[in-house]
Amino acid sequence: MAAFANYIVSHDPHGAVFKVGTTESGSCDIGYDAGDDEDPVQSGFTVFRPLEALWLWDVLYRLMLEYDIFMFWPDEELTAAVARPEVPLPADMPARKAVVGSPEDLRALIAGG
Repeated sequence: MAAFANYIVSHDPHGAVFKVGTTESGSCDIGYDAGDDEDPVQSGFTVFRPLEALWLWDVLYRLMLEYDIFMFWPDEELTAAVARPEVPLPADMPARKAVVGSPEDLRALIAGG
């Protein structure tokens, strides 16, 4: 959640969803897995109805670079985007790996272009 600190519009303190954007109407929801008492490490998050705004894709891309995470989304073919080719996907994940080199590339890949 810290990566989005400058863009948090609202957050439900009892839930695992926060709204990010530059205005209430220009925002989207981010859901996250906060872990549990045994393993408090956040293991994933979901972007609901992502915005076209480049700031969002910049934050997501920086997270991908910093933490070697991948992004995937349901489509005709399961695709997982990574920021560097050496970032591994889970062995049991039947996804096509796509390396993106910028926030713009990530946004275009997810938009299907």
